[in-house]
Amino acid sequence: MLPRRIPFNQIAFATLVGVGGGIYIYRPMFEPPRKPTKLSHKMALLCWQKKKEKKTELMSVLSFSYFDISLLAL
Repeated sequence: MLPRRIPFNQIAFATLVGVGGGIYIYRPMFEPPRKPTKLSHKMALLCWQKKKEKKTELMSVLSFSYFDISLLAL
């Protein structure tokens, strides 16, 4: 059985695809990191405040219900 050779055009194509794929995958390394804008910071703060409000409302409802149940048991 004779060893086969790989043609140059197939080697060149595979090399280009490999390099192109590597650049595509590691592209974020070459881009500068995005700085958070003031608007996104304000939106995150508002979401956090809403979550905190919902949590406090839930806790107040749960504690009120527990208190009512304990009075009914007496």
